Amino acid sequence: MRFTRQLRRRAALMVAAVTVAAVPVGIAVGHANAAPFPRFVSVRMDDVRVNQPITQINLRDGGDYNVTANFSPNNSCLDADSDTIGRNGGKMQTWTCNGTGFQKWAFDSTDVTGLYEIRPWANLNRCLDADNRFGGGNDTIVQVWDCHGAGQRNQFWWLVNNDDALFLVSNLDGRCILAGDTWARGDTVVLWDCLGQPQSKWLPVTF
Repeated sequence: MRFTRQLRRRAALMVAAVTVAAVPVGIAVGHANAAPFPRFVSVRMDDVRVNQPITQINLRDGGDYNVTANFSPNNSCLDADSDTIGRNGGKMQTWTCNGTGFQKWAFDSTDVTGLYEIRPWANLNRCLDADNRFGGGNDTIVQVWDCHGAGQRNQFWWLVNNDDALFLVSNLDGRCILAGDTWARGDTVVLWDCLGQPQSKWLPVTF
């Protein structure tokens, strides 16, 4: 896994790099108030501006979304592993899009434009979480964990607008959520430098 990701990193240098700086922020979260739709920020976090939603997003009611792998050849979605979602450290993976609650996500807005807490419908007490035991960095595991609210930087995510999709960027260290090279079913997702890789491009779609 680590070797293939290193190969991917070198190949990704051929595409336009995206520089994202994680910023410590004061956060106010309201679970009862899911965002009506995700808002987007520019790449420069110190010069935040709101962008219009990209056209592929079907804005219906609510702030709850499937998160699809936009360039996946096999219709993959961001998926909370059904076997481990009942515990902290539950696995995040790619899986064929199937419409279950393990692939449905609530985007809870904060008082910082473009910054969200993201929770799986299959267990709304847990949050999308970057494993911070080792301080972040490439290959940091993305998992689900009990939501701890404001101040828990590794549980908040920037939605960074791209021409054809989004980067889901960790507030822990400014790295992007990255799928495996083939978007295979059950492949663990990790944090990796935001280099514009197809595997780092996602699309929240209302259900």
